[in-house]
Amino acid sequence: MELHPKDAERLGIRDGETVWVESSAGRRRLCAVTHPGVRPGTVSVPLGHGPWPATVDDEAPGGYALLANRSDPLAGILALQGTRVRLRKETV
Repeated sequence: MELHPKDAERLGIRDGETVWVESSAGRRRLCAVTHPGVRPGTVSVPLGHGPWPATVDDEAPGGYALLANRSDPLAGILALQGTRVRLRKETV
């Protein structure tokens, strides 16, 4: 998952660290990558990768398991940008 470098600094997350990404739909253990092109305050997770259905311990980065079941009110399709998440550093 990608996040803005200033967000990573604020959260104490370093590039390459493992973090938990949690939403109302599920949680995934993913590798953090800082990227200045990610809008501050957002998290970018690739979609369409990995096994289906995804499980918490899958190594592949697929993010569909994190999406809340919401639809775009105008188009009636899955709202890909509307899910709120929480990040937690993985504790050893």
